[in-house]
Amino acid sequence: KKMDNKIGGARKAMEKVKNKKESQKPKKEEIRVLRKREWYEKFHWCFSSDRLLILGGRDRKSNEMLVKRYMEATDLYVHADIQGAPSVIIKNGEKAPEKTIEEAAMVAAAYSRAWNHFGSLDCYWVHPDQMTKSPPSGEYLTTGAFFISGSKHFVKVPLEISIGLYEDKIMAGPHS
Repeated sequence: KKMDNKIGGARKAMEKVKNKKESQKPKKEEIRVLRKREWYEKFHWCFSSDRLLILGGRDRKSNEMLVKRYMEATDLYVHADIQGAPSVIIKNGEKAPEKTIEEAAMVAAAYSRAWNHFGSLDCYWVHPDQMTKSPPSGEYLTTGAFFISGSKHFVKVPLEISIGLYEDKIMAGPHS
């Protein structure tokens, strides 16, 4: 008798499972079209208030690649005056106004290691022809480091960064 009851219960359970499967219609697969990533999205990037592209390295290798491969003679190089800051370039920054240079300095400061120690930071900018990978004799440069000759133009900026949308892309940069 016990086995007959168990068989009946098992049949009822099987019926429930069959009914559930039949009632559940297969969901239509949602097709998402991924947008094509721009070439500069592998770096820290933003557009200045004057619509100039500001690019920053994410690590030592990307700093090296950014300067060696993507920096041109018409760009400006910006760096925070602290070890561990990214290399930042302003594309076509040769004629960039002071506001754009300040915004690029804010990007360099915001992605640096200064958050634990400072509220503002000194940054500098130079022209690409002032930079070289070969140091003076007796010195050694690691990956992502560059030797700068000539005078540096200093800018003091606060540590702040904003996040927003730019043409359906998430962008992090200065509030302006």
